[in-house]
Amino acid sequence: RLHRGRFVWPRSDREIFTLDTHEWQWLITGIDWQRLSAKPMGFVCG
Repeated sequence: RLHRGRFVWPRSDREIFTLDTHEWQWLITGIDWQRLSAKPMGFVCG
C-alpha cells in the first residue's frame, strides 16, 4: 500500500508508535496488519 502513496495508520492519542522487527517487515512488505490474527493457528491431526 505504501507504493500506492497511502497508508492508513490506526488513530491513537499517543504520538509515538513502537514496532518490533516482525511488524516493521509486515509494514514494508505491504501485509494487511488488520487481517492478521492474534491467535496462532492450530492443527488437528487424526
